[in-house]
Amino acid sequence: HPISQKLDDSNFLLWRQQVESVIKAHRLQRFVASPQIPMRFLTEADCEAGNENPAYTDWEQQDQILLSWLQSTLLVSILSRIIGCVHSYKLWEQIHEYFQKQTCVKARILRAELKTTMLEQKTMLEFLLRIKCIVDALGSCGDPIFLREHLDVILEGLPEEYGPVISMIKSKLESLPIREVVALLLAHESYKKKFQKRFANSPSINVAQGYNSSSNSYNSSSNNFNSQN
Repeated sequence: HPISQKLDDSNFLLWRQQVESVIKAHRLQRFVASPQIPMRFLTEADCEAGNENPAYTDWEQQDQILLSWLQSTLLVSILSRIIGCVHSYKLWEQIHEYFQKQTCVKARILRAELKTTMLEQKTMLEFLLRIKCIVDALGSCGDPIFLREHLDVILEGLPEEYGPVISMIKSKLESLPIREVVALLLAHESYKKKFQKRFANSPSINVAQGYNSSSNSYNSSSNNFNSQN
């Protein structure tokens, strides 16, 4: 049974999902999870004579077929890590042990990055997309971020000037969908930029700047007059 992607260092969860469905479809779980292996020889006389238990012979045949298929789903870089595995359950255990450790380390790094992601000099869209990328990566690691936590991460990364919209979002009894929060924050950013532009070009600012310029000229003239006196 072919699968779409062979196992490499970055697609363990996808590989496992495909492989487990095939194993369950053929009812082969007993070969990889807590295997019950029949005795190879039923008596000492059978052992001396080399007469194997038929139940063991059948088990070994199916096990080797499954082992061969599992190996065919691995890239060479992964095959090199399971050299010496002569049974399906051994291969299964080693692969899971290796990738679970890798996944835990990756998830810790991503969660640490998520907590330190701030708006700072980014645009709102860049900030929100960065958080979404980290959240998606955690989901692919099997460590999903749920709505409440996703929302908290966004709000905690915003500066003080977003206080009003943060308070409005937090005042809701039920968490808003992320898409609505994104729309609110983008709208607030757009309004803030328009206000800053309008404020910079307002007549009052020009008048104030002219007054400051006149005041400086007046102070300069006064200082010259006092100096001459």
